[in-house]
Amino acid sequence: RVHIHVITLMFRSIRLFRLLSPYERFSTIFRTISKIWPLIKSAMLIQFIVFYAYAVVGMVIFGGTVTDPKWEKLLRKKREWNAARHPNSNYFPMNFDTFGNALL
Repeated sequence: RVHIHVITLMFRSIRLFRLLSPYERFSTIFRTISKIWPLIKSAMLIQFIVFYAYAVVGMVIFGGTVTDPKWEKLLRKKREWNAARHPNSNYFPMNFDTFGNALL
């Protein structure tokens, strides 16, 4: 189900392109992007396939490792050391427990 705000945002972004197209610099950028899009599209598809495979393999091998009880004591000690050394690193939320986290 597509929400109305997503459609509205899409049309507003298209409107932004229309507003910027009379300016020569922006029209040059838009023409260049439209010309190289077929080449970039295949490279982006290959990159997505590699990231997808990496995420799936990582979830199979490392999924649940950070929350596994046998690792909890070691991780708690490491977490305290890491928090003291790098307080804003946010290392532990970046894991392979979910597909979204694995893609990060």
